[in-house]
Amino acid sequence: MFRRRLKQGWSDAPFRARGTESTRIEGFSDGVFALAVTFLVLSSSVPETYAELLASLADLPAFAICITLLIRLWYAHFRFFDRFGLRDPTIVVMNTVLMFLILFYVYPLKFLFRLVVEITRSSVTATGLSWDYLFNTVLSGTDGTGLMMIFGAGLSAIFVTFMAMHVHVLALRAELELSDAEVSEVRAILWGYAVRLCVPALSIGAASLISPGTQGFLLSGMIYLLLIPMGIIGRRLRKRRLARPQPAVDA
Repeated sequence: MFRRRLKQGWSDAPFRARGTESTRIEGFSDGVFALAVTFLVLSSSVPETYAELLASLADLPAFAICITLLIRLWYAHFRFFDRFGLRDPTIVVMNTVLMFLILFYVYPLKFLFRLVVEITRSSVTATGLSWDYLFNTVLSGTDGTGLMMIFGAGLSAIFVTFMAMHVHVLALRAELELSDAEVSEVRAILWGYAVRLCVPALSIGAASLISPGTQGFLLSGMIYLLLIPMGIIGRRLRKRRLARPQPAVDA
């Protein structure tokens, strides 16, 4: 129902929507995304006192960030199946891998962004956790390096899985009857994922090689801010590419 309403008035040029009906793959995947959101909620215990309620509200920024990232992944997943409507065994396997990665990295995701929020609060207010507590108790020794490597490896694996799904689309372009514009757009999507893969690679390198420990953890986290300008530049390039006049096809 929600997917059908989302597709009403849907414009995704130059792609022709092939996933006109939701499949069991999409239904299963929606359930996995919903379960991942549930895990985010269940990772915090129900408050029993007013003080515990106030403490739980401090988790709202981290929860909002995690929900936003999950919705971004769900949206990319939705667009893929709306554009191509694939349900062959290869896509089933790749989709299963993607769902596994999303479920497995829910808790590291919540832990990391809860820590990021606490670091930000400690930096701008006097009421947050002390830096000594954060980097001697919560993340002692080289734990920060390990955390950023886990997060970077998980994000890289998700990007690679989406890339593999689009490579499979190119392999089936004749069966899917992809137009030249659609093939060009799929290749552009692949290049976009390849460029974004550089960000977790740089982050892992900063955490483990350049400056391990506290400084490496902070630097490796700031590297992910590069994804913001990458997304803006990518959208602008796509608009320019779609605005170019298409060459006429001889009859």
